[in-house]
Amino acid sequence: MTTPLPPLRAAELLYAEGRSALAQMPELAQLAGRRVCVVGSTGQIGSVLMETLLQTNASILTEKSIQLFGVARTAPTATSSGYTFLPMSVADPDAVAALPDFDDVLYVAGTASDYLRRRVETISTQVVGLEAFLTRYAGCRSFVYISSTRVYGRVSDGSPITEESLACVPPMHTDNVYDSAKRLGESLCLWHARSGNTPAVVARLTNIYGAQNAQRSETAISDFARQASNAGIIGLKGNPDSTRNWACVIDIAQGILRCLIDGKPAEAYNIGSEEHLSSRQLAEMVAATFPTPVSVQLPPEPAPLSLQTISIEKAMQELHYRPSFTFGNIAPLVVAAALRNIS
Repeated sequence: MTTPLPPLRAAELLYAEGRSALAQMPELAQLAGRRVCVVGSTGQIGSVLMETLLQTNASILTEKSIQLFGVARTAPTATSSGYTFLPMSVADPDAVAALPDFDDVLYVAGTASDYLRRRVETISTQVVGLEAFLTRYAGCRSFVYISSTRVYGRVSDGSPITEESLACVPPMHTDNVYDSAKRLGESLCLWHARSGNTPAVVARLTNIYGAQNAQRSETAISDFARQASNAGIIGLKGNPDSTRNWACVIDIAQGILRCLIDGKPAEAYNIGSEEHLSSRQLAEMVAATFPTPVSVQLPPEPAPLSLQTISIEKAMQELHYRPSFTFGNIAPLVVAAALRNIS
């Protein structure tokens, strides 16, 4: 890595500016007076959406605010006023049926990287719970389901992956516990949207980083940060030059909110960034955030090269989505947050 990283304070200021700009996005004024529910409100993405809309109420919607609701199985890590928290399991049909009416639903429920340990939860949130919410909120103004670019499977030749790309999927693989649950969730959204019941839009997210102190799953960044902190060494697996798309959670939240406002029912949108990083590049940037030298060790026998290139052109054209962060700009802040979350 040749480009020096910014100091922590500069990263903090940039992140704060990004959060403020998102909350004051003019299009959010369309949500004034509406009842908006974030399902999965205590996770990394859900907590950013909640914080953003609360800040929107405090900044540009002071006269007619968004009526905000959060649904999650576990309570928020910090108490907050300005919204109604509804503790429940999304897979409980009686609890879903008893929920109040909402105008807009953001379905962010579910686990991510620890899906093999939480197999039942993964399937129940992406299938049973999602179907219950799609049925309960038939006739709502908008419904956004949070999916993943992992639905495309193992497309790895570097060609741009658009929303129309075909998936490359091995029929029997442990990845399918998560990936196929997301594919089935998308298919449920498609059925409900085409049936004229629920105007479901799908947001396919790429790999995410951020600085929130939220309940969250393990990521490559947190794993690298832990290794560097514990041993001063980051050991890479797979192929160090394989690439993935990485996006800041603030940009991800922008994309989700744009899906809510301008997304077309029965359509999917890739929400990520224009930054594709290799495992080696990511590890080197994480290592550079530490005050003492951290070495990056390559695997003795690298796996086959995998170049996954996600196109966000559709979201940029149809939703006016504009990601603004790069990992290097806020790496010190992200790593600091990762170390706090794993301590």
